[in-house]
Amino acid sequence: MLDIITELLNVDKHDVEIITTTKVQNILHIHITLKKQWMICPCGHSSPMTFKEYRLKNMNHSLLLNVKTQILYRARRYRCELCKTTLYEPNPFAAPYQKTTHNLATQIIEKLMRPEATFSSVAKDLHVSVTTVMNHFDRLVDHNRRPLPRVLWFDELYYSRHASYKYACLFVDFETQKLVEMFESRHKFRMLQYLDMISETERNRVELVCIDMYDPYRQLVKRRFKKAKCCIDKFH
Repeated sequence: MLDIITELLNVDKHDVEIITTTKVQNILHIHITLKKQWMICPCGHSSPMTFKEYRLKNMNHSLLLNVKTQILYRARRYRCELCKTTLYEPNPFAAPYQKTTHNLATQIIEKLMRPEATFSSVAKDLHVSVTTVMNHFDRLVDHNRRPLPRVLWFDELYYSRHASYKYACLFVDFETQKLVEMFESRHKFRMLQYLDMISETERNRVELVCIDMYDPYRQLVKRRFKKAKCCIDKFH
């Protein structure tokens, strides 16, 4: 049993200190602690880091025997006594700060490659949230960004009054009617983050920005499209 579980988790059984399984409310829990490792401070100090504490990390894993599976990983945290830097031990399950294992992330992307797949259908198949699927798509899939057009149009798409955000914001090339970018909400902060990744030279090539009377849009144009003229679309 140990060999099967360690193989599924992509971990060498000789690196495992403790591993047990429990099943709670149709969810398989794999409890695991790795063997203690020799940790060196990333700041370059030669003395080994000392053990500070355990932290329990809950990670979603791919289905095992069609059962939702979670890894309850008892992770060691180390500290450098010279500079007080803290660091978690490396693990083979997931990328740093991720709550989804490599195995599940791979399955998400593989299922999204099917022509009929949607974020919702993949989330349902793998027993995860739609947000989890979308986050991994954004993190792992390198999709080319469309350049900003000469005439940029801020449009909106209504989700539902029951959704976290009622409206999505769309950046559209007004002349070709092609989508440039889509944001899950109209929050100014998210759009500022996106525009700050684009050079000022490219933003300055935008000559006209068409918006509705939503004030954050006007502020956004003023702050990030300093050479563009701003107009209100005819529907408003």
